[in-house]
Amino acid sequence: MGIAGTVERIDESGRVVLPAGLKPGANVRPAGEDIALGQAALRAGSRLRPQDVALAAAFGLTHVDVTRRLRVAVFSTGNELVSPGRPRAASQLFDSNRFMLAAMLARLGCEVRDLGIIRDDRAAMA
Repeated sequence: MGIAGTVERIDESGRVVLPAGLKPGANVRPAGEDIALGQAALRAGSRLRPQDVALAAAFGLTHVDVTRRLRVAVFSTGNELVSPGRPRAASQLFDSNRFMLAAMLARLGCEVRDLGIIRDDRAAMA
């Protein structure tokens, strides 16, 4: 399969033979068809997706100014907390909020560093 909607055949001399009935200008897209004059192609502050990178390349851009993802550290505090999957005493709770916050931040595109549980100890929190 070659040009959209056509099947190419190569004859014995190596020439490409197109099917009969193709009209001049068929499958040709005019410049500016995807984006109207004055319309922003890419918006500042948006996350670049693969199709955005392709669009930048289609405009002939060799680089795009970007900002690094926000880095966020999350931790929980308290002697009463224990990580899920670990044994816990009757007086302890499984730490759940840290995982929720990390997932929410990751969904927003943040680079998340999990610092675990910090015990109720002034020296550990300093």
